[in-house]
Amino acid sequence: MPVWGALLTLSCDPTPRPSSPAPAGPVARPRAPSGTRYRLGDWVEYRFRGAVPGQPATMCEQVIKQEGNRLEIQVTFTRGPEQRAWIQVLTDTPKNQRANKIDALYELKDGKRLLLANPRNRDIMRLYSWILVIPDGRATDLRRRSRQLTFGGKTYRCTVTSGKNTVGKKPARFTESRCLDFLWTNGPGRFYLTAPPKDLVRSEVVGSGRQTASETRRSPRCAVRPR
Repeated sequence: MPVWGALLTLSCDPTPRPSSPAPAGPVARPRAPSGTRYRLGDWVEYRFRGAVPGQPATMCEQVIKQEGNRLEIQVTFTRGPEQRAWIQVLTDTPKNQRANKIDALYELKDGKRLLLANPRNRDIMRLYSWILVIPDGRATDLRRRSRQLTFGGKTYRCTVTSGKNTVGKKPARFTESRCLDFLWTNGPGRFYLTAPPKDLVRSEVVGSGRQTASETRRSPRCAVRPR
């Protein structure tokens, strides 16, 4: 899981803050004996488009190290010729999820890990800024329904939340999907202006899976693209 699901949630959160329809992350659910359902080599890839990214962007996330429920997640974020990459060190516990706690954050530049201070999660927000929407206030007209969604070649039971907000004083709507059967929790999402109609961010799940430990060490799915 990259940042906890609550950190970059849609604007249905009662406290207005930067939002996005898709950064993945776990929510409360039954846990494996080790304390986490994530395993070394687990990966997911999302695709984003809309006015906020400006051009199609992809985000690949992979567990590159696991010690019990302590995980290192490498995130490779590509938008056109640009690329950002970082590693999030997380301890997968319900308490840490609720607190949006990241143990350590490293930006990857020129093959080096650069430790970021990440005060109040500002550095992680900067890294995700290509897809963040900043609503004006609290969401209204919240509605939730259960649906089966198919993405990445599989069908999942999901809770789809929709609502209204404004962005730059323009009326907007959003939908997000959370799917407990899906390891990475967050399914497709959309945040869009209604008048005139315009997608701010639309996300989709390209695929997910698990590499073996040797594959992850030798050729990780979410490897940083050479310049």
